[in-house]
Amino acid sequence: GAFAMQFPLKPWIASRSLCSIGRGRVWHMAAAPPPLVICGPSGVGKGTLIDRLMKKFPGHFGFSVSHTTRAPRPGEIDGKHYHFTDMNSMQAQVAAGDFLEHANV
Repeated sequence: GAFAMQFPLKPWIASRSLCSIGRGRVWHMAAAPPPLVICGPSGVGKGTLIDRLMKKFPGHFGFSVSHTTRAPRPGEIDGKHYHFTDMNSMQAQVAAGDFLEHANV
């Protein structure tokens, strides 16, 4: 099955800047803010709330972008919806301890 991961995270918080060079990613280290988890059943407005928070406080909120070895679906953009990668690269990152969590699904 597909192998899905959460974004790389060490004991510090890693946030991707808007700048990038080629396909490289620029990461900044900062003190870990308290997490805010928004959850609820479908249709209660989680997406609306998140959109409003991100527009009002653009430097404070964001999404984690998971890694996956599956092929992109139509309309999915690498780095926005998922970080699409191959199994060997994913396994190397897992072995290096680059992910907060991972699952083989």
